[in-house]
Amino acid sequence: MAVLPFDNFSGEPETDYLSDGLTEEITTALSRIHGLKVAARNSAFAFKGSKDDARKVGATLRVSTLLEGSIRKVGKRIRVTAQLINAADGFHLWSETYDRSADDIIAVQEDIANRIAERLQVQTGKSSMPSVTANMEAHKLYLQARQFWNKRTEDGLNNAVKFFKLAIEKDAGYAAAYAGLAATYIILPGYSSTARQKDYHPLARLSANRALELDPSCAEAHAVLGNLQFEAKDYKGAEEHFRRAIQLDPNYATAHQWYGRYLMLREHRDEALSEFFTAIDLDPLSRSSTQPFRCGILWEAISTGQLKRPEGSSARS
Repeated sequence: MAVLPFDNFSGEPETDYLSDGLTEEITTALSRIHGLKVAARNSAFAFKGSKDDARKVGATLRVSTLLEGSIRKVGKRIRVTAQLINAADGFHLWSETYDRSADDIIAVQEDIANRIAERLQVQTGKSSMPSVTANMEAHKLYLQARQFWNKRTEDGLNNAVKFFKLAIEKDAGYAAAYAGLAATYIILPGYSSTARQKDYHPLARLSANRALELDPSCAEAHAVLGNLQFEAKDYKGAEEHFRRAIQLDPNYATAHQWYGRYLMLREHRDEALSEFFTAIDLDPLSRSSTQPFRCGILWEAISTGQLKRPEGSSARS
């Protein structure tokens, strides 16, 4: 399935972080449901504001089910509407409206994820919404940081650092904020002419380790450490972190991309191609995500079909 960007009907562009953040958090929650393939955020956001036919969207994202919705904030109240749609014919499978306090956005995310899981008859488990915070101010800052992180520009990433740090100041136990900070530090040198890996990668390690101290199930932190261990030539450690990240979140396209790069540079070609193909299947429209870590020529060859999927490999690793 794919979670399409929720529409912001608040009439306040500055509240886009709420609709974008809600979309991203629901995507993350559903990605952790065993047996459910969820399109990556970057590809789904290509349809922000789009009114394309559900069949076209489903075919483009390679999914059979779409979740779309809207959020409207009036004062201290929010109304969230969510609809589950069959991409094959555009018919609605389920819809729900939530009227809550704006301070209750995390509960809304959990409710929507659980209702979809019930509809699809899959189990959410006990950790569908890991690393969350009860501090709503911290959560708001985290959502704003993610909005900047997804811009993939130097200014955007610098602002992401700022807002992740502010979220941590509000809640020093916010594992997801530490993981987001680590992921920002590790990619920022690739988008900057002045930032250096030798300065930022130690910061990434500190933040990723702190995230795992708070939440050992944080896939993003494991993926960051996989890259750092590879850089340090600790290949066994890198392998363990990449595999753990994918085990925790099989729908995490970035982890598949990074692991594929690691395998390719370790000369495990078929395994690397399998991971690259998995990343493409999960995130078919994204070309900017983690671009500094991709093998450019290889990626072009895979994307254009010059290299075929290895025999026996599948869309899921």
